[in-house]
Amino acid sequence: SLPEATRSSFAAPLRDAVWKPLEDLAAYAGAARRLLAPDDPHFYERLGYQAGRVEREQGGFHPMVADAATAIRLAGTIWRSLYDTGRMELIADGAGRARARIHDFPTFPALCQANGAALSGLLGSAERPVRTTQLACVLDGADYCEWEVAWTDKG
Repeated sequence: SLPEATRSSFAAPLRDAVWKPLEDLAAYAGAARRLLAPDDPHFYERLGYQAGRVEREQGGFHPMVADAATAIRLAGTIWRSLYDTGRMELIADGAGRARARIHDFPTFPALCQANGAALSGLLGSAERPVRTTQLACVLDGADYCEWEVAWTDKG
């Protein structure tokens, strides 16, 4: 169900080490929603959260996000490991809190919705879940996308 130009990007088996154009990734996510959950308004958030969990547990990111201080310090490296454009900063904002800002990222609605949830999945753990709340979005005219990030103790 993908357009021909996008379809060719996914003709070979998917591998972590193979980069895909962001436009193709957004088209793929849109096709997945149309085919699997057309009436689900939270599809992209669930997709993003799951992608973040997979990266944390299977993608080698666990040591980089083991705690809030380490994740804040390594935010730029984490971003560059996932994308070849834009940049992310995590700015400490009190105990167990940060602001995540994504700059210069050519985004699409599907990716915008997925990115905040991906941060929750990537930065959180079973013992210390992370909640993200979007504060600003470039799609609404902001200079960068921004989320409040809060690490919480499971209790």
